[in-house]
Amino acid sequence: MKAELVKKLFVMTAATLSLVACEDIPTVSILSETEDFVQAASEVNNKIDILWVVDNSGSMGDSQTALANNFQAFINDLQNKNYDFQIAVIATDAYRGGDYAKFKSEGGESILNNNTPNLENNFIENVMVGTRGSANERGLQSLETALDLEHNKNFDFPRSDAFFSVIIVSDEQDSSVEIGGSGFPGSNHYLGLLDSLRLGSALAGQKTYSVNAIVLREEDGRCTSGTVGQRYIDLVNEANGIVASICSDFSESLTDITSSIVQLSTQFYLNREPVVESINVVVNGEVVPRDSENGWEYVSESNSIVFNGSAVPAQGASILVDFDPVSLIN
Repeated sequence: MKAELVKKLFVMTAATLSLVACEDIPTVSILSETEDFVQAASEVNNKIDILWVVDNSGSMGDSQTALANNFQAFINDLQNKNYDFQIAVIATDAYRGGDYAKFKSEGGESILNNNTPNLENNFIENVMVGTRGSANERGLQSLETALDLEHNKNFDFPRSDAFFSVIIVSDEQDSSVEIGGSGFPGSNHYLGLLDSLRLGSALAGQKTYSVNAIVLREEDGRCTSGTVGQRYIDLVNEANGIVASICSDFSESLTDITSSIVQLSTQFYLNREPVVESINVVVNGEVVPRDSENGWEYVSESNSIVFNGSAVPAQGASILVDFDPVSLIN
C-alpha cells in the first residue's frame, strides 16, 4: 500500500524560511494533485538578524571583555555558510528610551553585516557597552523599547523575512515592568512581541525567532556577585533558545548559540503531516541520513525538518524532501 501512495515532493532552498507554491502539476493518482514547490537559489538569501542585549551595569566588565574576545566563535558559522546576517547591539538600560534605546554605533556602524569593514573591531566597539549603566537591569523591557524606537525602525531591523534571534548577556535577574504599567508582564508578553514582528509577512504564523541567554543559572553557584536570571531563562525555554552560563567558557557558549540559530533558521515547514518513516531528504543530490548529530530530524510540534551538525545546508543548497502523507486529505 505504501508504494501506491503518492509522494509529496518539495524542492526547496536552504536559504528559504518558508515553502512557496509555484505550480500544481497534474498526475494520475489516488490524490487529486501533487504540489511542486520551487524557488531558485539565486533569488533567495538565508537571512538572519541578531540583536544583542548586553548588561552595562558595574559588574559586567569581565563578561563584556569575554564576549569581545570570543567574537570569532560567534561569527564563524555564519560566515562559513555565507549567510546574509545583520547584527545590532543595545544595553539593558535601553528601556529609558531616546538615545539610550538607539542601536549602538561606537564602532561607526549601527547595523553590522558581512560587508562591514573591520567587522570584528566594529562588533567589539559596539558590544563593549560600558559599566556605568543602570543597576536596574531591564533587558526584556529594553528589547521592546528598542524595537519600537522610530530611529531604529529606519534601519529595517529586524527584516520581516529574516530569522530573528536575541542574545541576552547579564549577571542579574531581569527587572522589567510593563511599559506604561507596573509589574512584570510575563514571558507570553514578549513572545507576543516577537510573533508580531512577522504579521503581514510571508513568515506570519511561523516561529522564526529564538531568544538565547548567557546568564547566571541556579546550578552555577555564585561565580559572580549577581543573581539568577530566571525571567530570561523562562523566556528562552519558550522561545527555542539556548541558556548558557555566564560563569562558563564564552567560546563554547557562543559556538552553541550560533549553531542553534543556524539550525533553526534552516528549518523547513511541511504543509502535510508525513509518515515519518517515509521521509527522504536530499541536499545537492546527496541523500542526508536521519541523524540527531549530523543529519535531519522531524519535529512534530512544528511539522518541520531541521538539520543538525555537518548536515546544516549552506546558502544556495538545493533541498529535496519527499514523503508519504498520513492522510489523503489536507
